[in-house]
Amino acid sequence: MPQFRIADAARLPGVSDDTVRRRVEAGMLPVQPFVSLLPAEAVHEMELRPGVLAVAVITSTDAVVEAPGGTP
Repeated sequence: MPQFRIADAARLPGVSDDTVRRRVEAGMLPVQPFVSLLPAEAVHEMELRPGVLAVAVITSTDAVVEAPGGTP
């Protein structure tokens, strides 16, 4: 499973490395893997492969995964 450095994770929402570290240490930002089952067709359309960054928007009833180019 690919892993991202704190600096990479901080760059996504536009906050500092220290902000991310403090939030992890305070338990405000859980550090855990996210697993999503996607149809093979969707994986091919979004050109996902191991190591490619994808963004997941999670609600109480749904999850949306977007590819680096923003294609849902």
